[in-house]
Amino acid sequence: MTTEITLSKGGITVTIYADQVVDGFKNKFMAMIQPPTPNQNQPNGPTQAKLIDMLVITRTFTIKGYIVPQTIGSARTADEVKKYLIQICKGANTSGGPITMTYEAIGEATYTSSTTEAKVYCESCIVTENSRDFDPGSSDTNISKFDVSLTLMEGEKI
Repeated sequence: MTTEITLSKGGITVTIYADQVVDGFKNKFMAMIQPPTPNQNQPNGPTQAKLIDMLVITRTFTIKGYIVPQTIGSARTADEVKKYLIQICKGANTSGGPITMTYEAIGEATYTSSTTEAKVYCESCIVTENSRDFDPGSSDTNISKFDVSLTLMEGEKI
């Protein structure tokens, strides 16, 4: 199933058709202290490690999908969509701030879908041309010309 993900910033909007979306969480500041095991307790094995959890959680979206020619406001070729996606990742000529990502979320308990919005920042954007799939003479506008791999981090600007 393909998920439509819309990225918007600075008046620019692009839709990515995602084949895979990984929604990951990582605890960035967790420290482990391994106390020494006293000689008399060594037959019982090592002493249990002690953890300090500062609960600094980061949320990362890793998206693998594709872009095609689109009509958002006006008709755009796949090359123009690629250019706009790169502009969004580079800040979209704004003074900073997040990218608005809108996507279809599936509820874990109910498996019902709802539209979700997240404020994200682009960590990486890789666009790969798919010349094997794209026929410039074709009238089919749903052919993928570019594969996209994005890593977006949720957060607030300081």
